[in-house]
Amino acid sequence: VQGSILTRAHYHAVLIYSTCVAGFLMMMAWGALLIPGDFFPEQARIVFMTVSFLRAISHVSLIYIYMLERAMAYRFLSVIQALAMCGGTLIAIIGAHHERGIWGLLLRDMASVLITSAGAWFFARSRIKFNVNSADMRPYRDVWHFGFRLGGIQLLEQVFHRLDGVLLGYFLGFQKAVELGYYSQAKYLSNIPNVA
Repeated sequence: VQGSILTRAHYHAVLIYSTCVAGFLMMMAWGALLIPGDFFPEQARIVFMTVSFLRAISHVSLIYIYMLERAMAYRFLSVIQALAMCGGTLIAIIGAHHERGIWGLLLRDMASVLITSAGAWFFARSRIKFNVNSADMRPYRDVWHFGFRLGGIQLLEQVFHRLDGVLLGYFLGFQKAVELGYYSQAKYLSNIPNVA
Protein backbone atom coordinates (compact mmCIF):
# COMPACT_ATOMS: atom_id res chain seq x y z
CA VAL A 1 0.00 0.00 0.00
CA GLN A 2 3.02 2.28 -0.02
CA GLY A 3 3.96 1.48 -3.61
CA SER A 4 4.09 4.06 -6.36
CA ILE A 5 1.03 2.51 -8.05
CA LEU A 6 -1.93 1.80 -5.80
CA THR A 7 -5.02 0.34 -7.42
CA ARG A 8 -8.14 -0.83 -5.66
CA ALA A 9 -6.99 -4.38 -6.40
CA HIS A 10 -3.79 -3.78 -4.38
CA TYR A 11 -5.87 -2.40 -1.52
CA HIS A 12 -8.24 -5.38 -1.55
CA ALA A 13 -5.34 -7.85 -1.76
CA VAL A 14 -3.58 -6.30 1.23
CA LEU A 15 -6.82 -6.14 3.22
CA ILE A 16 -7.59 -9.82 2.55
CA TYR A 17 -4.01 -10.88 3.31
CA SER A 18 -3.80 -8.94 6.57
CA THR A 19 -7.20 -10.18 7.74
CA CYS A 20 -6.18 -13.78 7.03
CA VAL A 21 -2.90 -13.35 8.93
CA ALA A 22 -4.73 -11.77 11.88
CA GLY A 23 -7.27 -14.61 11.88
CA PHE A 24 -4.48 -17.20 11.76
CA LEU A 25 -2.72 -15.56 14.72
CA MET A 26 -5.98 -15.57 16.69
CA MET A 27 -6.48 -19.30 15.96
CA MET A 28 -2.92 -19.94 17.18
CA ALA A 29 -3.71 -18.01 20.37
CA TRP A 30 -6.88 -20.03 20.95
CA GLY A 31 -4.91 -23.22 20.30
CA ALA A 32 -2.29 -22.22 22.86
CA LEU A 33 -5.02 -21.79 25.47
CA LEU A 34 -6.37 -25.27 24.79
CA ILE A 35 -3.05 -26.89 25.72
CA PRO A 36 -3.69 -28.81 28.95
CA GLY A 37 -1.81 -27.88 32.07
CA ASP A 38 -2.04 -25.63 35.08
CA PHE A 39 1.14 -23.65 34.42
CA PHE A 40 -0.72 -20.44 33.56
CA PRO A 41 -3.52 -19.25 35.86
CA GLU A 42 -6.87 -18.27 34.38
CA GLN A 43 -6.15 -14.54 34.70
CA ALA A 44 -2.98 -14.90 32.63
CA ARG A 45 -4.90 -16.77 29.93
CA ILE A 46 -7.57 -14.05 29.76
CA VAL A 47 -4.89 -11.34 29.51
CA PHE A 48 -3.11 -13.30 26.77
CA MET A 49 -6.28 -13.68 24.71
CA THR A 50 -7.24 -10.02 25.12
CA VAL A 51 -3.80 -8.79 24.08
CA SER A 52 -3.76 -11.22 21.13
CA PHE A 53 -7.13 -9.91 19.97
CA LEU A 54 -5.93 -6.29 20.20
CA ARG A 55 -2.76 -7.15 18.27
CA ALA A 56 -4.87 -8.70 15.51
CA ILE A 57 -6.93 -5.51 15.20
CA SER A 58 -3.73 -3.41 15.15
CA HIS A 59 -2.30 -5.63 12.43
CA VAL A 60 -5.21 -4.90 10.08
CA SER A 61 -5.34 -1.19 10.96
CA LEU A 62 -1.71 -0.81 9.82
CA ILE A 63 -3.05 -0.87 6.26
CA TYR A 64 -4.78 2.46 6.75
CA ILE A 65 -1.90 3.97 8.71
CA TYR A 66 0.54 3.09 5.90
CA MET A 67 -1.84 4.51 3.31
CA LEU A 68 -1.98 7.81 5.24
CA GLU A 69 1.82 7.83 5.47
CA ARG A 70 2.02 7.27 1.71
CA ALA A 71 -0.28 10.27 1.22
CA MET A 72 1.90 12.23 3.70
CA ALA A 73 -1.21 12.93 5.79
CA TYR A 74 0.85 13.42 8.93
CA ARG A 75 -1.57 15.95 10.41
CA PHE A 76 -4.28 13.27 10.46
CA LEU A 77 -1.86 10.70 11.87
CA SER A 78 -0.85 13.11 14.64
CA VAL A 79 -4.50 13.74 15.54
CA ILE A 80 -5.18 10.00 15.64
CA GLN A 81 -2.17 9.29 17.86
CA ALA A 82 -2.98 12.16 20.21
CA LEU A 83 -6.59 11.04 20.60
CA ALA A 84 -5.52 7.44 21.16
CA MET A 85 -2.97 8.39 23.81
CA CYS A 86 -5.33 10.74 25.64
CA GLY A 87 -8.25 8.30 25.50
CA GLY A 88 -6.12 5.36 26.63
CA THR A 89 -4.53 7.33 29.45
CA LEU A 90 -7.90 8.58 30.67
CA ILE A 91 -9.25 5.03 30.73
CA ALA A 92 -6.16 3.83 32.63
CA ILE A 93 -6.55 6.60 35.23
CA ILE A 94 -10.21 5.75 35.73
CA GLY A 95 -9.29 2.07 36.08
CA ALA A 96 -6.56 2.86 38.59
CA HIS A 97 -8.96 5.06 40.59
CA HIS A 98 -11.39 2.15 40.81
CA GLU A 99 -8.51 -0.24 41.67
CA ARG A 100 -8.93 -2.38 38.56
CA GLY A 101 -5.26 -3.36 38.50
CA ILE A 102 -4.07 -4.92 35.26
CA TRP A 103 -7.58 -4.64 33.78
CA GLY A 104 -7.15 -0.87 33.73
CA LEU A 105 -4.07 -1.34 31.54
CA LEU A 106 -5.96 -3.70 29.26
CA LEU A 107 -8.76 -1.16 28.94
CA ARG A 108 -6.15 1.49 28.09
CA ASP A 109 -4.73 -0.68 25.32
CA MET A 110 -8.22 -1.47 24.07
CA ALA A 111 -9.18 2.20 23.91
CA SER A 112 -5.90 3.14 22.19
CA VAL A 113 -6.20 0.38 19.58
CA LEU A 114 -9.85 1.08 18.81
CA ILE A 115 -9.35 4.84 18.52
CA THR A 116 -6.27 4.41 16.32
CA SER A 117 -7.95 1.82 14.08
CA ALA A 118 -11.22 3.73 13.68
CA GLY A 119 -9.44 7.05 13.11
CA ALA A 120 -7.01 5.63 10.54
CA TRP A 121 -9.85 3.87 8.71
CA PHE A 122 -11.98 7.04 8.62
CA PHE A 123 -9.22 9.39 7.44
CA ALA A 124 -7.80 6.91 4.90
CA ARG A 125 -11.20 6.43 3.26
CA SER A 126 -11.66 10.18 2.95
CA ARG A 127 -8.11 10.98 1.80
CA ILE A 128 -6.84 8.14 -0.38
CA LYS A 129 -7.34 8.32 -4.12
CA PHE A 130 -6.65 5.13 -6.02
CA ASN A 131 -4.99 4.88 -9.41
CA VAL A 132 -6.93 3.37 -12.27
CA ASN A 133 -8.82 0.26 -11.23
CA SER A 134 -7.37 -2.99 -12.44
CA ALA A 135 -9.21 -6.26 -13.03
CA ASP A 136 -5.87 -8.03 -13.38
CA MET A 137 -5.03 -10.69 -10.77
CA ARG A 138 -1.36 -9.69 -10.70
CA PRO A 139 -1.75 -7.31 -7.71
CA TYR A 140 -3.17 -10.19 -5.63
CA ARG A 141 -0.29 -12.51 -6.58
CA ASP A 142 2.30 -9.79 -5.94
CA VAL A 143 0.90 -8.91 -2.53
CA TRP A 144 0.62 -12.51 -1.36
CA HIS A 145 4.11 -13.46 -2.59
CA PHE A 146 5.60 -10.41 -0.93
CA GLY A 147 3.57 -11.04 2.23
CA PHE A 148 4.74 -14.64 2.59
CA ARG A 149 8.40 -13.70 2.06
CA LEU A 150 8.22 -10.81 4.51
CA GLY A 151 6.19 -12.90 6.98
CA GLY A 152 8.87 -15.58 7.06
CA ILE A 153 11.55 -13.02 7.85
CA GLN A 154 9.40 -11.40 10.55
CA LEU A 155 8.64 -14.79 12.08
CA LEU A 156 12.35 -15.56 12.46
CA GLU A 157 12.95 -12.07 13.84
CA GLN A 158 10.20 -12.49 16.46
CA VAL A 159 11.39 -15.97 17.45
CA PHE A 160 14.94 -14.84 18.10
CA HIS A 161 13.81 -11.60 19.74
CA ARG A 162 11.34 -13.24 22.14
CA LEU A 163 12.92 -16.64 22.74
CA ASP A 164 15.06 -15.60 25.72
CA GLY A 165 12.10 -14.05 27.55
CA VAL A 166 9.88 -17.09 26.88
CA LEU A 167 12.53 -19.53 28.11
CA LEU A 168 13.32 -17.46 31.20
CA GLY A 169 9.64 -17.15 32.01
CA TYR A 170 9.18 -20.91 31.60
CA PHE A 171 12.12 -21.90 33.81
CA LEU A 172 11.59 -19.21 36.46
CA GLY A 173 7.87 -19.84 36.91
CA PHE A 174 4.96 -17.44 36.61
CA GLN A 175 5.49 -15.39 39.78
CA LYS A 176 9.21 -14.87 39.24
CA ALA A 177 8.59 -14.03 35.58
CA VAL A 178 6.87 -10.81 36.70
CA GLU A 179 10.38 -9.36 36.92
CA LEU A 180 10.63 -9.80 33.15
CA GLY A 181 7.66 -7.46 32.92
CA TYR A 182 9.57 -4.81 34.85
CA TYR A 183 12.48 -5.25 32.46
CA SER A 184 10.11 -4.84 29.51
CA GLN A 185 8.64 -1.67 31.05
CA ALA A 186 12.13 -0.26 31.59
CA LYS A 187 12.91 -0.80 27.89
CA TYR A 188 9.62 0.88 26.98
CA LEU A 189 10.31 3.94 29.16
CA SER A 190 13.87 4.27 27.87
CA ASN A 191 12.51 4.41 24.31
CA ILE A 192 10.09 7.30 24.99
CA PRO A 193 12.63 10.06 24.07
CA ASN A 194 13.31 8.33 20.77
CA VAL A 195 9.59 8.03 20.00
CA ALA A 196 9.04 11.67 20.95
